[in-house]
Amino acid sequence: MYAIKNNVQLIGSLMGNPVIKDAGDGKKIARFSILIEDSYCNAKGHHIKEAQSHTLVTQGRIASLAEKYLEKGMMVAIVGRLVNRNFRDSKGSRKTITEVLVSELLILDMQMQEQNEYYK
Repeated sequence: MYAIKNNVQLIGSLMGNPVIKDAGDGKKIARFSILIEDSYCNAKGHHIKEAQSHTLVTQGRIASLAEKYLEKGMMVAIVGRLVNRNFRDSKGSRKTITEVLVSELLILDMQMQEQNEYYK
């Protein structure tokens, strides 16, 4: 059971281009968001569409690949885990952010997969 604790798998489209930061020692951190759309029929038979956004963070090789290949609107699949970060905003209020720390990234756009060195 340990292997399935805190495991997240998501498929969605990028809401924007990744934001890349230098973490020092030549390592990069990439932050981007994906939009996941879902639909269902409610009890009254009405078709309901919902959308959720999730903030994703990755580092190292995956961050470099994200910088090089990912663009707004692309479909991706990710595997990762949930992490919470606490900080104080400019007004001194305590804030908590939940993000997905990505450990695997799959680009679902076929053209990009053929060009992506990660898949060769």
